[in-house]
Amino acid sequence: MTEQNSLDRLMEVFEILRAVDGLMPVQIAHSFVAIALHARITMEQLGLLVDLSQSACSRNVGTLGLGRSGERRGHGLVDVERDPEDARRFLMVPSEKGRRIARELAKAVGGDVPEGA
Repeated sequence: MTEQNSLDRLMEVFEILRAVDGLMPVQIAHSFVAIALHARITMEQLGLLVDLSQSACSRNVGTLGLGRSGERRGHGLVDVERDPEDARRFLMVPSEKGRRIARELAKAVGGDVPEGA
């Protein structure tokens, strides 16, 4: 693959993400990709993967999910479920829309579709 071809694919990734939110910060996109790759991930695991504090991860998940109270509506890419093994914890999973976007991103880079997507 040529450098130009690789950059074209990267541009396609940005176009897919901008279709969700024209101003999506990279930090939120990074969090989404981590959740899509590791479905059923805890907030703690997400923080370690993307090197963010738990509060930053929580804000990102709110934006990726249904939204946070008092703010604009979320993107609907992530659902939050209670962990069946520990009722105090929550698991982040890609929503149906999130799985569709994950498939589009994987296709854009010529990669495999994430498991469960």
